[in-house]
Amino acid sequence: MQRISQVSLEGIPEQTKSLFDAIHDKHGCVPNFYKTLANSPAALAGFVALEGSLETGVLSSELREQLAITVSQASESHYCLTTHEILGKSVGLTEEKISDARRARSPCRQTEAALRFARTLVEKRGRTRRDELESLYSVGYSDEEITELIAIVGWKLFANYFNHVAETELDEFP
Repeated sequence: MQRISQVSLEGIPEQTKSLFDAIHDKHGCVPNFYKTLANSPAALAGFVALEGSLETGVLSSELREQLAITVSQASESHYCLTTHEILGKSVGLTEEKISDARRARSPCRQTEAALRFARTLVEKRGRTRRDELESLYSVGYSDEEITELIAIVGWKLFANYFNHVAETELDEFP
């Protein structure tokens, strides 16, 4: 049973309603995570703003979803892992790429370096060694891409931790 309640879609503040409308347009529904996070309109707005900003970044939607899967697997977030496997398919990830992302693996050296670094960030709570960072530079990542990768990890960890505490119920996506 969910430990933090979901907000009712009726009588919500106008800003929250606008965010729910945008989320619904994007996903075809308002997932339980957002309905639960909306207990704090500020937290919801901040999360959605960061999500939107990252979607306009330099990393591809495929890599963003692979990173989300890797981070969710590493932090054992069943809710986010399930959700990002669905979202991953919507951006073209195959079952094999999804399975590989869960293990921070990829046949592409550049993708694998990003996934392994993301898993290392989770496991070491951000305290990486110089050679771990160098592994990204060695396959061609720029400072902009590395910074964005770290932002994605932080964004996903927030969602993972929130769902751990809330015990958010899985959605039935349309």
